[in-house]
Amino acid sequence: MGESTVLGIIKNEKYIGDLVQGKTITVDPITHRRIDNRGEADMFYLEDAHPAIIDRDTWDKAQAILKRRNEWRVKPTAKNGNKYSRKHAFSCMIKCGFCGHNLSRRSHHSGTTHQKWVWHCVSYTKKGKQYCPECKAVDEAIIEGAFVQGYNLLAGDNSDVLSEFLNRLENSLFTAGSAKRLEKITKQIKSYEARRQKLLDLLLDGTISKSDYAEKKAEIDKDLQPLYEEQKALQQTDDDEQRLKQQLTECKEALEANPILQEFDRRVFEAVIDHVVIGERHEDGTVDPRKITFVFKAGIQPPPSPPISGNKTCSLTRDNTC
Repeated sequence: MGESTVLGIIKNEKYIGDLVQGKTITVDPITHRRIDNRGEADMFYLEDAHPAIIDRDTWDKAQAILKRRNEWRVKPTAKNGNKYSRKHAFSCMIKCGFCGHNLSRRSHHSGTTHQKWVWHCVSYTKKGKQYCPECKAVDEAIIEGAFVQGYNLLAGDNSDVLSEFLNRLENSLFTAGSAKRLEKITKQIKSYEARRQKLLDLLLDGTISKSDYAEKKAEIDKDLQPLYEEQKALQQTDDDEQRLKQQLTECKEALEANPILQEFDRRVFEAVIDHVVIGERHEDGTVDPRKITFVFKAGIQPPPSPPISGNKTCSLTRDNTC
């Protein structure tokens, strides 16, 4: 059983006995041509419409796994390593500057000697031009070349780059005052929690009544709530610090090991780049669908890549999403 067959089963509600009515709509009553319903008409979901082939518990577990993998693809993490479906260097790394969706890899002139790979907005390719009319397909080789150029502009003056990295890190990292505040709040929380436990012991011993216990516990819980919220915020700051430190280390190692790139290197790209944005809408309303912006992990952006020559749109065939 192939991967596409398995995915077809996982995404088809008919296997658990349910039915979705209105998945497609008729656009031409004479030719009976139908298209996918993408919100143009109502759809209706019927549970237990017919006998199930797969039990609902197994189905729900499969949906949870599928959702987890999709979320990982949409929001890949730099922490630790492996990401789902990172077949290509740019998979899940390129975002459309107009609609914000990912770009997918597609073949131009497939099956010919002129075949090449391009990246195009999934809103355009999956839903239609009207969902992202300003985007254009961009050659993979051009994106690779733009990265090499931008990286070399940064790495050409390595000391300045590292200095800017450190300055940005200094401004973003966990301050000593925040660390002391977190320690103080943690102690306060433990004190309140100890009082709450003592109240429970008094209730179990019969020393206080249930009404007294409930009243005093409510007071403690009320005092604890803002402390929990502040503790969570400070802890998030600490997590961000560790993430930024890791990013800085990866960037420094990549810059030191590869001062100048002669060609595209996926390992260096993944070590220093957070994501790529293709396309931009200017303040005056004009658009540049071929502008490439590389967002480095520590927030540094190289000078803009030169405009891509030519305005010819691509005729695309085989779809190869990330």
